[in-house]
Amino acid sequence: MVYGYKFIKGTEDEKTRRITDLYRSNDFEDGGICIMILTVAHTKGGVGKSTLAWNIANCFINDGQKVKIIDLDFQQTIFFINDIRYASGLDKKEVIQCETAAELISTFETYNNDEILIVDVGGFDNDINRTAISWSDQIIVPISNSLTEVLGFKTFEAILEEIGNPFVNVVLNNIHPLTKDFDVITRAIGESENISLLNSIIRNRKIYKETLGVGKSIFDTKNEVAKAEIKGLCDELRSNW
Repeated sequence: MVYGYKFIKGTEDEKTRRITDLYRSNDFEDGGICIMILTVAHTKGGVGKSTLAWNIANCFINDGQKVKIIDLDFQQTIFFINDIRYASGLDKKEVIQCETAAELISTFETYNNDEILIVDVGGFDNDINRTAISWSDQIIVPISNSLTEVLGFKTFEAILEEIGNPFVNVVLNNIHPLTKDFDVITRAIGESENISLLNSIIRNRKIYKETLGVGKSIFDTKNEVAKAEIKGLCDELRSNW
């Protein structure tokens, strides 16, 4: 089994080659490889990390997966959303809070091999967030198509290069429903060797904020368009495993 990027031994290049070989192997296709740690990350606040992490987690849960959410955001957004959910009479999700990098590593090392861990990091640069990123099998970076977002991404890109995890995916998030031109983002990401732009696009829809405020995900609603967006993103993430 493979349990996270940091479990692979060797230099950074050796680890990258080893995981790439495992992805392409028959063992992976037959279920012999477990890729479990997904981290939604960005040092810029307000890009929709918590909303995205919450809905990704609920999508996998809705598909029958065992999921734990690790809330590293100092605002504790997912922790409080989950409390609101429980107080409303809905099922409570498993949300873990870690206060130190050592505690986070311990959580990574002891999770079950049939679980997916979804990590929501805070909008700042510190040891615990870097630890989450370095251990992840997939890093998901949400950005919109504004100039300030692109500049913020370039700052975060430098941090990602320092950490050295090569499995970084950018997802267009909170995008106006009519926007089709993403050349600015495409050019910015195209300069990055280890960063890929996902095909999935999450549009700016009221349903995302409305559900979050009452402890729900879009999978607790009848909004099929929003469900399809998140489901499409999760399917694309699976295809990259």
